[in-house]
Parts: sequence; structure tokens; C-alpha cells
Amino acid sequence: MAYSGNSFESPFYGVGCATATDIIGKWTKYDENLILQNPGAFAGCRV
Repeated sequence: MAYSGNSFESPFYGVGCATATDIIGKWTKYDENLILQNPGAFAGCRV
């Protein structure tokens, strides 16, 4: 599973991931989260 934290417009926005053997089972966060964080000039915007 991939998940987001904070608003996509925020400099503190981040994306993480977690795995499980079953959709309702125990989820384990990836040890090297966040997989995307504060990507510099790359930022979301509303249109």
C-alpha cells in the first residue's frame, strides 16, 4: 500500500508504503520510508 501524509501543496508532504500478507492483516511500514519527501521544485498545484 502507498499512503500520503500532509497536503500535496505542503513542503512537508510525503509518500510512504507498507506491506501485509492479507488486506485486513497487520500492516508493516517499509523501513526506508518516506519514499518521497520534500521533492524540491516538484510541488503539487490546484488547477
